[in-house]
Amino acid sequence: MLKGYQSWLFENRPSIAAVGTVVGPFEGRGPLADDFDIIHGDSRLGQDSWEKAERTLLEEAAKLAIENAGLTKEQINFLSGAT
Repeated sequence: MLKGYQSWLFENRPSIAAVGTVVGPFEGRGPLADDFDIIHGDSRLGQDSWEKAERTLLEEAAKLAIENAGLTKEQINFLSGAT
């Protein structure tokens, strides 16, 4: 439940059900390449800005994590993403 303006109080401890990792070519050539789910060859993903490409990367990673958890997006209450 929202407590105040920006703090959340959880009835149950949050947990990580699954992850999804989507990266560009730079990360895909690095030492962790085998650990990524999807490696794109174009850092802009065909978008006209890096910011739009970043949004696409995050959306793909979220969809993968939901699939990997065996859930639907309607079952998700919170999402945490890192860039």
